[in-house]
Amino acid sequence: MTDKNLKRVVALLASETQLTMFTEQGEALVVPMEGPHDTARLSADLTPRLTGDNVVEIDFNDYLIINTAIPPEYEETGQLITRVIDGVEIQGIFFPKKIEVVAKVEDEEVVIPAVEALTGHAKRSARENSPAVAEFMLRVGKVAKDRRHSAEDLMSFISKSEMPLTNDGRIIAYKRVNKRGNDFVDCHSGTIIQNVGCRVWMDIDGVDPDRNRSCSHGLHVANLGYLGGFTGSHTLMVLVNPEDFIAVPHGEDTKARVMSYDVVGVLSGASHDVVCSGSSDDASDFESLIKDLVEGRIVPMTTSIKVGKKCMLEKLPITDTVLDEPASKPVAESSGKSLAKDPKEDGKGVVNMARNMKRSASSNAAWDDAPKEVIAAFDMMRVGNLTKSAIAAKVGTSTRSLGRWADKYDYDGYVASKAANMTIKERTVHMYEQWLAGEVKLADLLSFKKARKKGWLSLGLTAKQEAKIVKAVNAT
Repeated sequence: MTDKNLKRVVALLASETQLTMFTEQGEALVVPMEGPHDTARLSADLTPRLTGDNVVEIDFNDYLIINTAIPPEYEETGQLITRVIDGVEIQGIFFPKKIEVVAKVEDEEVVIPAVEALTGHAKRSARENSPAVAEFMLRVGKVAKDRRHSAEDLMSFISKSEMPLTNDGRIIAYKRVNKRGNDFVDCHSGTIIQNVGCRVWMDIDGVDPDRNRSCSHGLHVANLGYLGGFTGSHTLMVLVNPEDFIAVPHGEDTKARVMSYDVVGVLSGASHDVVCSGSSDDASDFESLIKDLVEGRIVPMTTSIKVGKKCMLEKLPITDTVLDEPASKPVAESSGKSLAKDPKEDGKGVVNMARNMKRSASSNAAWDDAPKEVIAAFDMMRVGNLTKSAIAAKVGTSTRSLGRWADKYDYDGYVASKAANMTIKERTVHMYEQWLAGEVKLADLLSFKKARKKGWLSLGLTAKQEAKIVKAVNAT
């Protein structure tokens, strides 16, 4: 689990290149916009809370971009651990030196190289509540354990990829081919069949691992930006397991040599023209295919195509196809767009957001003027593990007064303001209350639990609340 990096902040300044925070000890904490922290979220959280005469304690490691892409269950089980290496302060300025993620592989801790290459994918995974990056890192950990050079090459390739990762941690890539009769075939020999539903593979010894050779033997795939340099009449979309990446040529990190890929789609003429230009402009079937691939809706692999150095060696049916299942289901659907379509977090946008939030924060919310006992009661009501009578007794008032406080100090608004920062346990209780109120379906509540792979008690509910859910399930 990530070590804490707590700072007590009293002021925040935002420029187009960095955030500068000042602590109560007079330190200047500089966080560059292009660094490993989520500056937009950091600014959004701090701006409304800093009044000029108070102190806000934050854990900087909570804002590491890579951490936002690791669902809690992956870290709690020790599968993935994020570390800050050589985080030091020089003359009062904080510099996070290096972020690394450790994957547990066969009871051995393996450092995943160059995790900063996953920044764009991490933001997408966090936004879509997807396990894609976490699953990808677990699989890369296995590669790094056995072939570190391949893991380093893969991270170089992924840094230039505009395609999102699939929810089970595979890479979406491209292959240019020609049409021969009813078959798609490779552009070099014209003999290797590449139809949708084919698993094209070769022995690992047949793939050249030398990064210094640009064109050499092996199966070749490319990312979006490289396709303009390939010939071929049609474009295939393929899925590649991280374990099957072998080498990325030095200076050409937009193409790779791999030992296997699954052919999962062929682009229409319009989409083919889009990717041939190196663009990711919208094409309906292009987005639809990406969405299906990310969410795991793919055609089964029915044909095994074994390849030698220059020709097809055998073509055999696959009779025991089992579709891979993601380790966790995404709560939100994939957008189906490439990462190039994601909003850019430039410094100017963060500055404007901070200014706007500061203006809106200047007119206090109702609960900002509430006495301490009111906020204490609101927090207990929000968590939901105590009855209203018990809460009233703890703060020395009556249940009727709790109702008046809720109206006067806008309890609903207070809950909404805290929702973005809820812990997993708080979210579970909140969702349980929404279910009781008829605002959430029982199926959604159960899906929420299933995705986190924990029992109701571990997620923060009481035995009584758990019994109520079990009774409802048995009644359906």
